[in-house]
Amino acid sequence: SLVSSLDQALQQLVLLPKIRMSEIWLVAPDHSELHLVSRSVQQRKFDLFYQQTQGFTSCTEGSDLAGRVWKEKKVLVWDNLSENQHFLRAEAAQMVGLSTGIGLPIMYGDEFLGCIVCFSTTSPAVLAEKITLLTHISEKLGPLVKQKVTEEEYRNVFNISSDPLCIVGFDGYIKKCNTAFDLLMGYQKPYLYTTAIFELIYPD
Repeated sequence: SLVSSLDQALQQLVLLPKIRMSEIWLVAPDHSELHLVSRSVQQRKFDLFYQQTQGFTSCTEGSDLAGRVWKEKKVLVWDNLSENQHFLRAEAAQMVGLSTGIGLPIMYGDEFLGCIVCFSTTSPAVLAEKITLLTHISEKLGPLVKQKVTEEEYRNVFNISSDPLCIVGFDGYIKKCNTAFDLLMGYQKPYLYTTAIFELIYPD
């Protein structure tokens, strides 16, 4: 799934030296806000940050670091997070010693899909090399995220549709069908997936 793929990506990011935490925010389907869909921490002590900000799972364009990246659609680096009035989680950042936030847009062409936000306990000057690497990663991530988002949108429409839908392979067997198709045919999926479609069609 999209979320599990993003979780794996973030787990790799926090293995980078000096990157203590990382997040991925994606634009909501109605483009009204960003949603925090995945996060990872290098050490368990940084879990305190999310315990203190557990209600903060969305933001609007221009709000907080993720929202500002959405608005400007470019890499942003914020230092002194605990004193930054635009960073809405400044108090939690101070509690765990975070000083720098790096926001990186995830783009597909001109379309803004979301952003990566990474946090460090060191100053931006020390992170120059890491910022360059993270920028390269975010640029490569766009097409992959777009593909996964499209797949999930298709899967959701397929599964919740009230119309009976099925996908039949070249061998004549059903590869996927939704609940409406089950109900129409009167059989459960294990039977439908092991029976040739021609045996289910009423002959003329």
